[in-house]
Amino acid sequence: MSNWLIRRIAGVMPWLIQRSLRRGLHAVYLRTDGQALAATALLTANHHSWWDGYLVWLLRERLQARMGLIMRAAQLDRFRFFRPMGVFSDREVRQAIHRLKHGESVVIFAEGKLCPPGVVREIRPGSAFLARKAQVPIQPLALRVVVRGAQHPEAFISLGPVLPATASAEQIVAAINHELAQIEQSIAHSDPEQMPPGYTCWVAGAQGLHERMGWIDRLWQGRAK
Repeated sequence: MSNWLIRRIAGVMPWLIQRSLRRGLHAVYLRTDGQALAATALLTANHHSWWDGYLVWLLRERLQARMGLIMRAAQLDRFRFFRPMGVFSDREVRQAIHRLKHGESVVIFAEGKLCPPGVVREIRPGSAFLARKAQVPIQPLALRVVVRGAQHPEAFISLGPVLPATASAEQIVAAINHELAQIEQSIAHSDPEQMPPGYTCWVAGAQGLHERMGWIDRLWQGRAK
């Protein structure tokens, strides 16, 4: 793939991502009773959904953050047009450390691969290593995509309190799972057709058939009066 074509594809990717989020998801919610995004941090996220990379992009754009994303080298070789968008491979360790030391946050999918939904069981050692080498705090990031009361799935994002650069793998796992548990608790104790309390809607996306046909119900109610 030529550099010219890579740049052209990268130029339209933000539009394509935003379009995908609006057409493929019912909504994207950020937990607002959690923590603010740290100025510079290694964000350690779970990776349980195809949508996760797009949600990281949305997080960066909405918060206007200097933020890069680490992707598996094999994946990045296939989708090179992500490079101009701040994505680099898991083999580029020096680049990750350089970015962190120079004030840019970096997101890493700590499990190192796409895993089944649920709790994070273990993470690769790269997360703790990068934070220690760059001497930056670690901030857990939880991503959850679930079907509730809408026809299309909904995405939930939660940022946790920062951990010190010296945090162990076990502490990182516990912190990510804590944020995932906060999301699950919110989902379990809220009306499945409403946004849970303590969240803000970042993307109001695809409507289900019953929402698109709501005019029939309104018409019927009007005639009944």
